[in-house]
Amino acid sequence: MQVIAGKFKGQVIKAPRGLSTRPTIGKVKKSLFDICKHDLEDCHFLDLFAGSGQMGIEALSRGGASACFVEKSREAISCLLSNLKKLNLTDCTDVYPITVERAIPKLKDKCFDIIYIDPPYGGDLKILDLLDQSSLYHPNTRIFLEERSSCKLKALKHLIYIDERKYGDTTLFELRQKTNRCTARFI
Repeated sequence: MQVIAGKFKGQVIKAPRGLSTRPTIGKVKKSLFDICKHDLEDCHFLDLFAGSGQMGIEALSRGGASACFVEKSREAISCLLSNLKKLNLTDCTDVYPITVERAIPKLKDKCFDIIYIDPPYGGDLKILDLLDQSSLYHPNTRIFLEERSSCKLKALKHLIYIDERKYGDTTLFELRQKTNRCTARFI
């Protein structure tokens, strides 16, 4: 895997071996960052189910101010920390080596501009309910979910699905806060 644009363009990123971590395919990554290109400068990026950290690293490469990574796999954490050290990104990043379900309450005092969620395909997506009830986003936060195209998404109380883009068996869903929710918390 490589960083595709920005100050780290072309840098190779380590990925964990095996099938337990599924890296985001290049066309999905490119599409996400094309969609967000005007929102990346000085953004605070949250990478849930981060794996090697390629999505948060890409955001930092393109001008992001900080990235927070949540990943429970020891092998993936090892790769992620190695990638951050190699690119000298340890000062602008936080790594939570725990499950996403445990991390969301721990992150309660933070708010992010872009949230990327890439859970194992076919899971129950209860993470969306936890995120929906959290204070991790503000009215302009862009939230993206990468999931199998055949997944069934349920309605949420505070977030709505505003777009979906299909890439073979993968769909990139975009969510936003409903306009009737009020929050004023920022990092």
